[in-house]
Amino acid sequence: MYTILYSIIDKLLLLDPIPWQNIFHTETPPTAEDYDDCRENIFAQRYPAAVPNQIIPQKDLQKYTGKYYADGYGYAEILIKENTLYLFYRDGLCEIIPYWGGVFKVSQLKEDILTLDLPLSFLQKEGVVIGFHVPFEPMTADIAFWRIENRVL
Repeated sequence: MYTILYSIIDKLLLLDPIPWQNIFHTETPPTAEDYDDCRENIFAQRYPAAVPNQIIPQKDLQKYTGKYYADGYGYAEILIKENTLYLFYRDGLCEIIPYWGGVFKVSQLKEDILTLDLPLSFLQKEGVVIGFHVPFEPMTADIAFWRIENRVL
C-alpha cells in the first residue's frame, strides 16, 4: 500500500522516482526515522528571495494572536512564547517566522508523513487581523482560517 502511495506522492510533487518497493519490502520493517525524509519547503518555492524580519516589536506581534477556525480543518491558535509567534494546530506547536513584505513562514509543520515549511499570510480589515491563509493542500487554493471572534460558527 505505501509503495503505491509514495509513488503517487512523488509524481504529484514532481520528484525523481524512488524504488519504494525495495524500501518497504525489506526483511526488517521500517522505523519512524525512515519517514523523516519527507520534507517539503513550500515557503521557499513561493518566496525564494524572502528575507527574515527580525525587528518586529512584541506589541506588533500581539495583533496576530488568537483562535481561528476553518471548516474541514478545525481550530488553530496563534500565540506568543518568548517573543516568538507560534501556530498551535492539531496538537503540534510550530514556530512562525516573520519575513519582510508581510509574509510569515510556519516552520516544521507535521502533516501525515510530511514535514512542511509553509507560507502564512494574515488577512486584515481596517488594520484588524480577521484571519490567515496557508497552503495545506497543494492542489487547491490556500485554506482560510477565520478569527473566531469575527465569525459565527
